[in-house]
Amino acid sequence: MEKLTLPNVYKVSAAFFITACILLIAYLASDIFAPLIMALLIAILLRPIVRFLSEKLKFPPILAVSVTVVLAFLVLIGLLSFLAYQLTTFMDDVPRIKEHLTRHYHSLQQWIEVQFGISDWEQNQYVEQSVSGADIFSLSSISSLTNSLMYMVLIPIYTFLILIYRSLLLNFIIKLVPGKNVMNIEAILKNLKSVVRSYIVGLLIQVACISVMTGTGYFFIGMKYYIFLGILTGLLNLIPYIGIIIAGVISCMVALTTSEELSIVFWVIGVNVVVQFIDNNFLVPKIVGSKVSINALASMIGVIVGGTIAGIPGMFLAIPVLAMLKVVFEATKGLEPYGYLIGDEMPHTFNWTKIRLMYTRKMRQAAETKKEQQEKMTGEEDPSGGVDSPDQNN
Repeated sequence: MEKLTLPNVYKVSAAFFITACILLIAYLASDIFAPLIMALLIAILLRPIVRFLSEKLKFPPILAVSVTVVLAFLVLIGLLSFLAYQLTTFMDDVPRIKEHLTRHYHSLQQWIEVQFGISDWEQNQYVEQSVSGADIFSLSSISSLTNSLMYMVLIPIYTFLILIYRSLLLNFIIKLVPGKNVMNIEAILKNLKSVVRSYIVGLLIQVACISVMTGTGYFFIGMKYYIFLGILTGLLNLIPYIGIIIAGVISCMVALTTSEELSIVFWVIGVNVVVQFIDNNFLVPKIVGSKVSINALASMIGVIVGGTIAGIPGMFLAIPVLAMLKVVFEATKGLEPYGYLIGDEMPHTFNWTKIRLMYTRKMRQAAETKKEQQEKMTGEEDPSGGVDSPDQNN
């Protein structure tokens, strides 16, 4: 069996080493890179508005960028204010929620005592030990709040500066590559902008649809705070695979604390199952999935790695970062296999016999070609063509 040649081993080893270094740097500097990447994605999304204001309405560049950024973040602040108002309404019902939660808690204690023989006193002791051992206001919670506030300040500033210095950044990228590859870099950048912009627009449409469908479903089953929970479900769905589970758990907890009937939990689960069926079979393939073409395995690994590196922002950024890497890999010589690995192109089957026959046929063709070339070179070296000389005839 033919083994890998040393250059290939060196290339694979170097690729893994560089990847490990990049992940380590991203982990250590996640508070720097996460808001910067978010701002880059928002800048790509807002660029058409800036171009419209500057080219069609003749706004000065700085004014066009300022108006666009301010309007975009005013919309975001309005959405957050609405969620805060809904949360305030939810907090006003805390006494009633506490009463319902106490009833469900006692019912659960009785069921555990009947099924497992654990008395109420033992259960209360266990709960008290768990609560006393948990530090609600830990340093990590304070750090998360600080990071959120920092993101809210840095992302608008980064977005503004990226839009202002767009030409400078593009010229910098062009100067990094040799002149013969400028056209290739231009194509890559255009593809990146198209993929990112389409993906973010698709996400916004997906969030709106899920929010409306979930809120409507909660309204028909008689759930309180259906608007708040619908929007929250749509926003948490931005975190692939994990967000919808968190949203479902929160909705079930709210259902238990606002209603005395346990059956409402099954209705909540039913609404989420129906919404996710519509989302996975209609919204994602038509609106979001066709824009990025990332397979589920790469998406799951990317979300886990992103969450490990930067927490919730890393989970959200995992898919667009993978989409951008896929575009770069597919357009770079030598990196095409990595782009194929991330993509969603699914072969029907894999047959070692077929692969072996294919390579055997190629090797046979190469050997025949080499033999023909050798025979041709031999014929050129013997111009007599095998005819006897006159001396030999005599």
